[in-house]
Amino acid sequence: MFSKIKKVFIITVVFGLIWQFSFSGIERAMAADKTADEQNVIASKSINTGENSNSDSAATAATDAQDNQTEPIEPIEPAVEPSLPEIKDAPKESVSQAQKPSTVSASSQPTAAKPKIQPSAVAGEVVINEIMWMGSEANSADEWLELRNMTSGAIDLSGWVITGAAYSGGDLTIPTGKSIPALGYFLVANYNQTSSDSVLNISPDWQIASINLPNSAIQFVLKDNLDTPIDTADDGVGAPVAGDNSSGSGWHRKWSMERNSVPGDGTVADNWHTAVVSQNFKDYATERGTPKAVNAEIAPMPTINSIDAKYPYYAKDNSAVIPVEIFGDKFIPSDLKPAAAAILEAELIGSNYDLTNVTFKNPQRIKVDIPAGVAEGQYDLKVTNPDDQSGILNNAFIVDLTPPQSQATSPKITNKSSFYIYFTSSDSLSGVDTVNLWFRKDGGPRQLGKLNITSPYLFNVTLGQGVYDFYTIATDKAGNSEEVYTGSDATTKVDWTSPTSPQNLQAITGEGFVYLSWTANPDAVYYEIWRIASPAELIGKTADSFFKDTNVIGGKYYIYQIVAIDKAGNRSAIAEISASPPLIIITGGGGVRIFQPEIASAVVEQEPVKEKEKVAPTKEPQEPGEVQGKETEEEVPVNWPLIIGIALAGLVVLFWIYYWYVSWKESKENKAAKTSKTIRSKRSKARGRK
Repeated sequence: MFSKIKKVFIITVVFGLIWQFSFSGIERAMAADKTADEQNVIASKSINTGENSNSDSAATAATDAQDNQTEPIEPIEPAVEPSLPEIKDAPKESVSQAQKPSTVSASSQPTAAKPKIQPSAVAGEVVINEIMWMGSEANSADEWLELRNMTSGAIDLSGWVITGAAYSGGDLTIPTGKSIPALGYFLVANYNQTSSDSVLNISPDWQIASINLPNSAIQFVLKDNLDTPIDTADDGVGAPVAGDNSSGSGWHRKWSMERNSVPGDGTVADNWHTAVVSQNFKDYATERGTPKAVNAEIAPMPTINSIDAKYPYYAKDNSAVIPVEIFGDKFIPSDLKPAAAAILEAELIGSNYDLTNVTFKNPQRIKVDIPAGVAEGQYDLKVTNPDDQSGILNNAFIVDLTPPQSQATSPKITNKSSFYIYFTSSDSLSGVDTVNLWFRKDGGPRQLGKLNITSPYLFNVTLGQGVYDFYTIATDKAGNSEEVYTGSDATTKVDWTSPTSPQNLQAITGEGFVYLSWTANPDAVYYEIWRIASPAELIGKTADSFFKDTNVIGGKYYIYQIVAIDKAGNRSAIAEISASPPLIIITGGGGVRIFQPEIASAVVEQEPVKEKEKVAPTKEPQEPGEVQGKETEEEVPVNWPLIIGIALAGLVVLFWIYYWYVSWKESKENKAAKTSKTIRSKRSKARGRK
């Protein structure tokens, strides 16, 4: 029985101790100093910062160590290419006649080594240099082609063949005795110089009436007398790779197909060009070509840099001719010999207008007239030299007849002495060049605020407070400007006058609250409520003329400050009042005692606040946490956990005293019973012996 009582008692004591220590710990935590907690947080942050710094340092060190362990890469020496023995060109000799190889029988015994028979020329030593495949103005059959010797020695052309150059795609075989001089030319023509059907002013080396050159899908192969291909002209596909047979109103081009000075592969179009000059033709001829003369190199394309030293050139009026100068390089004057077929030309691409009065000044400058009536738009400028080489300058000329647009914005009201004005502007063709700001104050005359502003623009108020109207005028790069505006884009009211401070400030207190009220100010948009107590703090903002503070402690003394703020942000003088909520005390006999400290009356600062100066509460408690006003009587709360702990400790002591007493008594009784049993046993033995 006693053991059960013992167990129940021990369990009760254990639970009691747990309850006591738990609530005591909570009480100690709630009573801990707030400053100590903040110091612990700061210390914790310092430790974490140190650990992070150490971690970063360790990571950096580990990375550096890993980089240092990287094995260096040995440089690889470049392989040396084997040198080949230099092979010198064998001397070239002219061949007077074709040589044929001798036949050797199988049974014959060679008595000495015989030299090999080489062809009379190798590929590329003679090339097809110029082709007049389109004929001439005198006769469409006035066709010819020219060969060029690329070597320093004469070459016998007897028996050489030009394939595809005769009627029906037949071949032309050069007769015996014909040769081409060193670095010279060999002209094959349909007519002699004296023929009225020819515009040649030089005698051909071989005149043959069977020459017939096609105007499309041409390809001519030059072969020597051993049928070895020496050169090929054109690729045989479509139109010829060069030459011009175009025509227009009153003109017809007959410009030959010429090989470049470095011949290259004759089947590649890039190795050919259209003739750009006229040489060895009769005086009246308009053809271009250089029969039995050096082919003129392709003139480079002209380059265009600007119009009247402007790029692009903007025009805001298209009602009259605009004379301009075009600047660039590599301009070539008109060739008057071929008349209208070889002139210096200029045009605005897409305008359907050719520029007139094109005048060559020098290779870097020409003069032209831009005709009236060019539609609004953006155009590329093209200049074409007499050799038909053209240069283009994109977006060179812009006709812009439409003014730009702009729009300004500003704050509706401000108490600042300067503020930002924003604006947008646009122009679809030439683009906006400048934007000027204009303003007027209180409906007065307009004034220039600033020329060529950028957005945002900081506007400084120099004429005092009032209502300012703003608008912008934009000008585009062509010179078009917006019309003078009679209204405004944006309006800003500059207000530096502070509202009056709240009047008739009152405070009503109750259990756990302070209720503040005042007369509404028509200039104020909201009010700030400051509480000056342990420490000063902004406790609320309201647009109403009342405020209820429920975060108060009974018996404490508070000072409240109210500030009115208007639309511009101006702040009023401070209205101040003190108040203290009542302290409710429940007495031991069940009664209630209410302690109400004295309440000071409201105080309003009547002095106006200076313009543009923000007013903030300045009264602060002398020491943070100080309770101002009279001391209040507060009831000390009962420490129930401590009392219960002491009671439990007393019960433990009593239990052990009781336990010791019961144990001692049981031991004594057991000892007496044992002694009595021993005595009875001895007596029983004694009786048995008797």
